[in-house]
Amino acid sequence: MPFILLLDPNKQPAAVSIFNFFSQQGQVQYGQLAAYSILYSVPVVVLYLVVSKVLGGAFALSGAVKG
Repeated sequence: MPFILLLDPNKQPAAVSIFNFFSQQGQVQYGQLAAYSILYSVPVVVLYLVVSKVLGGAFALSGAVKG
């Protein structure tokens, strides 16, 4: 939906800009797509690691059964 509504490339979200790696003939630029995907996922991984350190493993203890 944002790909259609936001015509200005500067205002499009990062996930929408992935379509730029597909050419008019349907060929994919795999090297650039892979590099962009890694850079796009790094902040999520870093955020998860920081939150898991701060909470001290509370993710593993939620919903545990005492026995």
